[in-house]
Amino acid sequence: PKAIACDLHPSYFASSYARQLAKERDIPLIEVQHHHAHITSVMAEKHIDEKVIGVAFDGTGYGTDGAVWGGEFLAADLENFSRKAHFTYLPLPGGDKAAKEPWRQAVFVLDKIFGRDAKDKIEKIPNADKNWKLLLQAAKAGINAPLTSSAGRIFDTASAILGICGRNSYEGQAAVMLELMACSVEADYRGNVLPYEIKDNEEISIINILPLMKFLAEENISATKEKTAELAMDFHVTMADIILKTVNKISGETGIKTI
Repeated sequence: PKAIACDLHPSYFASSYARQLAKERDIPLIEVQHHHAHITSVMAEKHIDEKVIGVAFDGTGYGTDGAVWGGEFLAADLENFSRKAHFTYLPLPGGDKAAKEPWRQAVFVLDKIFGRDAKDKIEKIPNADKNWKLLLQAAKAGINAPLTSSAGRIFDTASAILGICGRNSYEGQAAVMLELMACSVEADYRGNVLPYEIKDNEEISIINILPLMKFLAEENISATKEKTAELAMDFHVTMADIILKTVNKISGETGIKTI
């Protein structure tokens, strides 16, 4: 090989092996950011070599700032990228466990929104641990609670808050069940865009989904199954609206038209 490419993550076994091999063979090492790789793989598949706005909604990937990325809007070509927007950073209580147990981040989000009034809403989360208060204390203290912008965790959290799925027995279960619930609405129901915020932070836009989670929790506290299905549909429609608004904003700022 003339060069070796690997994921940017400092602790992946494959990346550690790549660094060792590049040093032994004295050849270049190219470290690739996870979500940039997602976007460039589509560019390669579609034979695109111009600059694009790439949207990568994903579970986890190591970011250039050391946080766990996963809800990213990048202006990118095949070599480089500029991060233009992402979801608000939220802690992952319990680290990797939060991906398997959506109730964890849901508890944190509800506590952050409602404070002392969160208890009745937390009790709607299926299969939440009875010791959730201890988890909250640890997360607030930054103990085993890395920050993430992951869209995957947003789907998980919405599913848990709506009382659909609090623990995954297979990968992606909470999001799958959320989608199935949305698909169970009456055929003529097309959904509504729920509240969210896009704020400019220097050169990056931050998408705040806490208003969305607040609306879901308040509306679902005494909801029927039919109402929960409508809220699940509303959630998906809102995520689509977020993509549309954010991409249009970036396009207006950069002049890039290929998405």
